[in-house]
Amino acid sequence: MSIDLRELWKAPLLNHTVNINITQSMYEAAFALINAGVQFEILNSQSLNKFKDETFYSEDNDLPYLTKIVRYNFTDSFINKPTSRNNRFEGMIMACRDKAKNLGIPEYKLLYVTQFKIKELSNICESLVILRNYASHPTQDRDDIGLSIQISSLLLRYIEVNDLVKRDKWQVIFNKIRGKCFQILNELILHNPTDEFIEVNQYNSDDEEKSKLDEILSSLSQLSNKIDINYSKNIPKKDTLKDEENILKGAGIEDFEIFTDKLSPEILKQKLLQLRKKIKIDLSVSENKNILNADIINEMILFGSSNKNEWERLLSVSKLKIKNEKLFNKQMTIYWEQIQDLINKVDWEQ
Repeated sequence: MSIDLRELWKAPLLNHTVNINITQSMYEAAFALINAGVQFEILNSQSLNKFKDETFYSEDNDLPYLTKIVRYNFTDSFINKPTSRNNRFEGMIMACRDKAKNLGIPEYKLLYVTQFKIKELSNICESLVILRNYASHPTQDRDDIGLSIQISSLLLRYIEVNDLVKRDKWQVIFNKIRGKCFQILNELILHNPTDEFIEVNQYNSDDEEKSKLDEILSSLSQLSNKIDINYSKNIPKKDTLKDEENILKGAGIEDFEIFTDKLSPEILKQKLLQLRKKIKIDLSVSENKNILNADIINEMILFGSSNKNEWERLLSVSKLKIKNEKLFNKQMTIYWEQIQDLINKVDWEQ
């Protein structure tokens, strides 16, 4: 069965949900960063309104506006000219980092990570606009396999990196986009348009290798499951901040979303799925008997289970325990500590 690669890679770029929500979530991330710059007194108080006006902000803006966001120049918004020559978001965050360091805020080191994220997000956005132009202007037939792999990779990486937005607002949309990414990869693997992917029939004589391929295909399919989540980032306040600096304007460090070392929901789910596979291999446990089956993972994230008692009260967990308590307890004894370590890295509170 053949597959039209042109339609495969273009689909998410021409999809209204993807277009609007990638752009609007990037705007929201930009707003959070600008607000932080204002609170740190790196940017003047009119910076956000100026940014909206000069990037022509609207709730209807789609992918072409991404370049206006990531290329925005803060030169006229800085209170004092920063030492960095970079006048875009990356340079602004560098100035926030330097000021946080001078104020003695230990979390200033986390702004290095934020700086890297901004740089990566900027590159992703630039690439998405280029591919959007390819998709919108049919100057030639573009059926390259690389385009299908690239678009799925860019969109998936975008929702992994952009943890500067309110996750309770964006998580459902991000999971739909994630599903589209894996749908593209699944189509490529299943249809194998150039016979360069490993075909299932090559393993007919080797059950072990065929089983591994089946595992991969099954995992890719399961990763597109929809979940909802309550997620926010919180760093404890530091009483050592001096009031007279007036830098934080009455806010604690937890109000600055640019300070974060928490797991994003996508990475949390990925790590849980990886652990599920380990349980499957180590104990030869089927999907429906695994303490990290799809229903349990989705429920634990949806309800924000933060400890063992809360987790065991989940409906899907209770059902699994009743069906096979001995196997359930065996898995819990071996793997619960690893599960707890993962969920400890997420702040479930609003």
